[in-house]
Amino acid sequence: MKCSIAIIGGGAAAVSFLHCYLQQSEQYRELPQVVYLFEGRHPFGTGAAYDADCQTNLLNTKAGFASPFHDRAGGFYQWLHEKKEVWHKLYGELPFDQHTYMPRPIFGLYMQDCLEDLVRQAASRQIEVVRIGAEVTCARRSRHGYILNAGYGLVLNTDYVFLCCGTLPAKIPPHLQAASGFVPTPYPVTSLARKIPKHASVGVIGSRLSCIDAVIGLNEQGHQGKLVVHSRSGYFPCVRGTQGRIRPKWIDAESFGQSSSGSLSALVDHFAMEIALQGGEPADFSWPQPPDDLTAFLRKEIALAGSDRLWQAVLYSTNGTIEKIWWHLDEDAKTEFMHRCFSAFMAYRVSIPVANAKKILSYLESGQLEFRTGHFDIAVSDAGNLSVVVQEPNAAQFDYDYLVNATGSPRDVRQIDSPLIEAMLEQGIATPHRYGGITVDRDSYQVIDRDGQADAHLYAVGELTNGVFFFTSALEIISRHARLCVSHFAQRLVAIPIVSEAVSAA
Repeated sequence: MKCSIAIIGGGAAAVSFLHCYLQQSEQYRELPQVVYLFEGRHPFGTGAAYDADCQTNLLNTKAGFASPFHDRAGGFYQWLHEKKEVWHKLYGELPFDQHTYMPRPIFGLYMQDCLEDLVRQAASRQIEVVRIGAEVTCARRSRHGYILNAGYGLVLNTDYVFLCCGTLPAKIPPHLQAASGFVPTPYPVTSLARKIPKHASVGVIGSRLSCIDAVIGLNEQGHQGKLVVHSRSGYFPCVRGTQGRIRPKWIDAESFGQSSSGSLSALVDHFAMEIALQGGEPADFSWPQPPDDLTAFLRKEIALAGSDRLWQAVLYSTNGTIEKIWWHLDEDAKTEFMHRCFSAFMAYRVSIPVANAKKILSYLESGQLEFRTGHFDIAVSDAGNLSVVVQEPNAAQFDYDYLVNATGSPRDVRQIDSPLIEAMLEQGIATPHRYGGITVDRDSYQVIDRDGQADAHLYAVGELTNGVFFFTSALEIISRHARLCVSHFAQRLVAIPIVSEAVSAA
C-alpha cells in the first residue's frame, strides 16, 4: 500500500501545512502520496477561528497582509476583489482596502477556497488528499506509524501524523457542567442570541479577543440586558495604530543572544534600543499596569490609534524570530515572564481594530457594559443560579442569568477538552510542556514522549507547541512553522527508507 500521512485539524495550520507539503513534493518525490485530512467540523478550511459567524468578529491583521501562506502575503486581498460576488451575498458590500480589518468569516470563505485549490493541485501531482469529516479521538503507536480512531467507528493506519489542531476548547469544571446558564464558549457568536434572552443579565469571563467578540456580537444582535466583563488580570487589549511594518535593526535573535544576559531587563533594553533605532524617542520602560478605568483607557487608546504607534510595529516585527528570542531568555526570566508579564504582553501584542474599540467604549459610556477585575471563583447555587464571587481586592458577589466563558484555549494541555490529546498524554506519547502545549523538538517539530524521545512519526504545528515556541497564534508565525516542519520532514525521508503498513478502515 502507498505510504500515507494524516493531518489532524482542518484550519489555518492544516492549510499552511498542506501548501508547504505540495511545494516540497516537487523537490522530494519520496514524500507520501496519500494525505488524510481529519476535521470534525464543517466546512474544511476555516477551523474554529474563521468559521461562519457574525461579521463583527474582525481580523486583527490588515486585509493586505492576512495570509496562511508564507509566500503569498497579498492573496486574501486579491481574492476579495476576484470573489466579491461570493462574500457580498452573505455579508453585503463592505468597503475595503489593503488596510481594512475584514470580518473573520469572510477570511474563512477564502480559506475554504484555498483548501479546494490545494486539493486540486495535489491531484495534479498524483497526491491524493482524502478529507475525513470526523474527530480523531485516539492515536496509538503501531509498528510503522500510528493507528487512529475517529468518529463513526473509523480505524485507520497511517505512517505519519501531524497535529495541526489549532485552538482547542477548555474542559468545563464539574460543578458547571449541569448549570444551564453556563455557556462554555462564545462561538459561534450568532448562537449566543438564540441561547440568551435579550433582557438577561450576562457575565463574560475573560478580557481578550473572545470577550470582545462576545460583547459586540450580543449587542449587535439586539441584547438589552446588563453585560459585565470579569477579568482576573485586569488587562484589556490595546488599539491598533496606523503604522506599517518595519524590518528589525536590533531586536533579532542573533543580536539578543550575543549581547544579552538572558534576563528580562536585557530584553527590555533591546526593545528600547530598537525603538530608538527606528526613530522613536528613548524612554525608561516599566511593565504596564492594568487600567484603573477602562473607559478612560479606551478613550486614550482610540485617540493614539489615529497615528503611528512605533512600539506596536516593533512588537509585530519579531514574528520571524520571536521563539528564538524566547529561547535566549534564561529559565528564571521565562518563569518570571509567564507569571508576571504574560497578561500584559498579550494585551499589547494582540491589539484590536479601532472600530471594535469604539463599540466597546460606547457600551461602557452608556452603562450597559461594566468591567470588573480581581481574582474570583464561579459558584452555582442549589437552584442552579450562577455567581462570580470576587475574593480580592474587594470581596463581592455578582449574580447572573448567564455566564459566557471567553477565556480562549488553555495553554496547559491538561485543561484542554480533547479526547485525542488526553489519550496521548495518558499513554505518554506526548507530554505537557511547562510553559504550555506539548513538548516538541524545536528543530524537527517531532513530539517528545514521556521518555524524552522524539517520535519520528508524530509532529505538531501551531497552538499545541506554544510552550516551546512561546507565541504561535499569528498566521505569519503558523505558516513559517509549517514550512520548517515540512522541510525537515522531507529532508529526513530522503535519508531513511519508508516501509508502509496497509491502510484499513472499519
